[in-house]
This record gives sequence, structure tokens and C-alpha cells, in this order.
Amino acid sequence: MATQRPIHLFTLVGGKRDACAPEDRGTAWRPTLALVEHYRPTRIELLTVAKFVRLAHEVAEEFRQLSPGVVVTVHPMDPDPLWDFADNYVAILDIARRCRFDEDEDLLVHISNGPFPAQSSLFLLTRSRHLPGRLVYSSDRRVRDPFMEADLQLARYDAIAERFAEEAREGGAFLKQGIVTLNATFNRMIEEVEKVVTRSKAPLLLIGPTGCGKTALARRIYALLLMRGDVTGPFIEVNCATLRGDQALTKLFGYDRGAFTGAVEARQGALRRANGGVLFLDEIGELGPEEQAMLLTALDTKKVQPLGSDHEFACDFRLIAGTNRDLYADKRFREDLLARIDLLMFRMPSLRDRLEDLEPNIAHELERLTRLYDSKITFSREAYARFLDFAREAAWPHNFRDLCGSIERMTIFSGGRITEADVEREVSDMQGRWLLAEVANDGGTAEAPAWPPSTPRVDAALGAAAAEVDLPERVMLEAVLDACARSKNASEAGRLLYARARAPESGRNAGQRVNYLLKKYGIDPARLWR
Repeated sequence: MATQRPIHLFTLVGGKRDACAPEDRGTAWRPTLALVEHYRPTRIELLTVAKFVRLAHEVAEEFRQLSPGVVVTVHPMDPDPLWDFADNYVAILDIARRCRFDEDEDLLVHISNGPFPAQSSLFLLTRSRHLPGRLVYSSDRRVRDPFMEADLQLARYDAIAERFAEEAREGGAFLKQGIVTLNATFNRMIEEVEKVVTRSKAPLLLIGPTGCGKTALARRIYALLLMRGDVTGPFIEVNCATLRGDQALTKLFGYDRGAFTGAVEARQGALRRANGGVLFLDEIGELGPEEQAMLLTALDTKKVQPLGSDHEFACDFRLIAGTNRDLYADKRFREDLLARIDLLMFRMPSLRDRLEDLEPNIAHELERLTRLYDSKITFSREAYARFLDFAREAAWPHNFRDLCGSIERMTIFSGGRITEADVEREVSDMQGRWLLAEVANDGGTAEAPAWPPSTPRVDAALGAAAAEVDLPERVMLEAVLDACARSKNASEAGRLLYARARAPESGRNAGQRVNYLLKKYGIDPARLWR
């Protein structure tokens, strides 16, 4: 025998192989009986579907005759699952939970008998340690070793380990929406996310600037979990920055009928609707103290009590939280809640930190817009080069949200074939938008600037022609001329204009951009630096 410790056997009755004519019972191969004869267990859990209950009791009696003193318990699987995998899994799990497994016994789980869904369920339950034993399977007695134990440490085998690695790569590609990325930091983060979400149910905290892709990644994580069968419930998304006052409580936790004036019927909150699925709380740092306390309780108890209700309801979900703020420095955010959601934290890089991924993301956006508008969307060669040059220099304050919006605007204006003129229009528009936003942000609580903004340098340089230049372009050109007045040459002006968006060593390209803009509006750069 394999061990001197008492053997506890968990097995299914085989309707075909364990049953045979009385005259053949001395010669026919009967795997369960042979297993008992080989291991001589002290306890046997004998599972059977409804149609084989009588056979199970006959086999149990043979076990007792073969091994006097053995304790055999017959477990009918109710309802009769037969070929349904889910029913088999649940039925066997229920039986496993009712059984007593002693630490001083060796539990053997026999997987040779029964329908394939039952055998698969036995394997999975042993792998997950719901059945804390070793798998054993039996073959015809004519083979050299009719009783073999299955090795659950699958990662030790090269072929299986490579398959695991391949699945991990596929999962990572899925999370990236199939976009090939070159940024090492982002790729490493995606690999880690894919690894942890398939191993743990702990909350995930995604930290990153606005528009870096937190919502898109949360949705892809849900789709991956759903595809793997790790979740069965819905994906519920709540932007906490849009919640105010009592609305936050009712939106998140729901309410009972009559909880307040106007509550004519009960409503489920986001936490309850997310039961069995994924709850994504974007900008979680915007939650108030009361909502934070109730969320912490729900995470700990996996239950939620709606406003005005005396009852609690299940809310067992995967939590993904997103924020663009430093929650550790935010004194308004509860430390105990942060400790609860910060177990698995990932910092997402901005678009400026992933410039090598510009081209794959532009290609992905063109494919998306092609499907959306049911028409092929392309750049001309010159337009693509010009946009890529701009994209590598731009600040992109809202990251991929800005990038995608920019490409879609050009698509709409161009009708599908984006030309260099379309790109120039978009470049001027984007720079004007960002400059106006910067002026507004710098204003703080001071008196609002005059409208429209004055552009004295443009007026002086262009004269009457200045009135023909659109306001966003006029404001942008005013900033360029102001930078030129503060600089000794175009490169210095370029570094001043693009200081937030570009590395210091890129001053030469920035200078070329300054010269290009000046020449576009008929201003000779040579006369600015004599």
C-alpha cells in the first residue's frame, strides 16, 4: 500500500463498470472494487446518481465483505445531475461539505467512474481543496500499474507550464483590447493585473490621471472574468464624482419603499445589483464620510442594508476602484477603507509616459471608427506624419480621452479620409482649447479674465488680417509670440512653450514647431531675433 495511514476513499459508482452479471463478478474488472481491494480503506464515501442507488448499496455490501470493519456511506446525488456539469459540481460540493475529513487520514478521490461532468467536478473540487485529498484513477488490471495518482502540481511540467504562460499572454492581450504595446511599464502592469484578478477576489485600486484608461481596463477585467466563468453577475459602474448628498446613499445602497418622501417603490442600489459580478467605483475619493463607512461595512460583511429597510441583502462582488487623486494625502478619505481597497494597487501611466504606444492606439482608434461609421477611416501619408509629430509633442492633459476625441473630430470633418489640412485645423483647435483651459485654471478664485481674450502681439504682427484668424488659433499664436519675445531664439521659445510636455533635450524639434507656426501666419522668424 502507498501509506500506513488510514485511507478515506471518495468515489462514484460506475453504472457500467461496477455492475456486472453475478456469474462474472469473480473475473470481470470492476475498478471501484479493485481499488478497495488494493488500498483497504477504513472509510468510503460512495456517491451515486438516483438510477444506481440499488447498485450502490450492493457494491457497498461487497466492500464490507471484502474489507470487514470498513465504514461505507452511500450518498445519492439529488437532484440526479447525470450530464449537467453545474448540477454535478453543486451536488458533489454539497456532499463534500457534509462529510468529515480527518487530518490523520489520507483522502483518496477516485475519478475513474461516473459521467465526465462528475469526473471533472471531482478534479476541480480536489484542486480547490474542497476535497482535501489526492486524485487516483484506475485502469484495467492487465496494465503494469492499474492504480495511478494524478499530480495536481501541473506547473512543474514544461508543456503545461508553457500552456499556462500562453494563456497568461492571451489574457494580457485581452486586457489591452488586443492593442500591441511597446511600453515596458504598461505591459508589466497588465501582466500583473491579469495574474492577480484570476487568482484573487481582493479589491483592485487603479490610480492614474484622467483619461488614462481606468474605466476601459475595468470593463476588460470584467469581460475576462466573465469569459473564464469567474463571475456570473453584471458589471456595474458608478462615477462617484457625480454623486451629491443623499443621492450617493440611494445610488449605492438602494432604499426601501417609504424610506423618504417620493420613495413609492423599493430600488436596488449599485452594490446589490453588482452581486456576483464586478462593481467599478470610479473616482472613489469623491465619496463622503457616510458612504465610505457604509461601503467598508458592505465589503467586510458582503451584505447591504438599503435605506429605510430592516433587511440585509447579499452583495458579494469584485470591487475595482479608480482614482486620479493621492488618497493617502487626502485627510477626508478613511484610512481603514483605504487599507481595505489598497491590497492590490496599480498605477496606470499617462499617454505622455507611453509615447511609443501612440501608433498602435491610433491604429486601434481608426479601426473602431471604421466599425462605428461603417466606412474605412484613414490618414493620408502627409497627414499621418504631421499628426504623429504633433501627438509626440502635445501635453494631452486628458490622455487617451483627448487622443480619441481628436481622431474622431478629424474623422467627422474629413468624411473618412483625413488630410493634412484636417490635421492642421485640429492641431490649432486643440492647442487653443488647452491654452484657454490653462488660463482658466491659473485664474483660481481671482476675477475672471476679459472675454474674448486680448491678443495685442497678434494684432500688431498681422494687422487687419488678425480679425480673420479664429479665436483659438489667435490665442495660440499670441502665446507663441509672447514666448518668442521672452527668448533669444526659436529653440528657447520652443522649450518655454512645451516645457510641460517635452524633455529638455527636445528643444530643437520644439524650435522647428515654433518656426512652422510663425511661417504659417506669414510672420518671418528672422525678424524676431536679429
